[in-house]
Amino acid sequence: MSKILFLDLDRTLFDTPRFIRVVWQTIGRVYNVDGEQQLAVILDWYRQVGKLRYYMFEEHVQHVVGQNADEVAAKIRPLLAKQNFLYDDTTEIKKWQARGDYSVRILSFGGEWFQKFKISLSPAIATMPADVILESKSDFIAREFSGDGGFLVDDKRNPHLPRGFTEVLIQRGVLQKSKRNGLIVINSFIEVTEIL
Repeated sequence: MSKILFLDLDRTLFDTPRFIRVVWQTIGRVYNVDGEQQLAVILDWYRQVGKLRYYMFEEHVQHVVGQNADEVAAKIRPLLAKQNFLYDDTTEIKKWQARGDYSVRILSFGGEWFQKFKISLSPAIATMPADVILESKSDFIAREFSGDGGFLVDDKRNPHLPRGFTEVLIQRGVLQKSKRNGLIVINSFIEVTEIL
């Protein structure tokens, strides 16, 4: 049985800060609303779940433009599809999938509609299996994948992974990979290939 390589979505595979700016600029143009003002109040649209929080995009959009997220997505999708929001090094995923000894999956915390919308805009990852959750990744992996073993690459710490899983912290912009108290810290997906 192959091991599992879980990849976080936001700020790991997907340049979420840039996407949020572009999506509100696009909504602003299409619906004649002040997208910059919506970016300024975005934190008002976050929901807390335990120690974690996520952006309630659908509710925010509904409030601002008076249409549901599916209707808005239908109008803005063609404009967003022209851009690539994945980090350049996500091309490395194909190498891991080709090896066959790892099952590569997206594991993302957040609202299901918004996370799947982001994934759908990214052809390179759109067909990958994806789990969108509203609980800690450690708890989810322990319940659903205990005994499988593998890695979790994330831009946030997940120190309580079940036995057999290795935490890999990606810090984009850091110049050197390192190992801190057993924690593997990388700055690019290129380094994941060295770990597998």
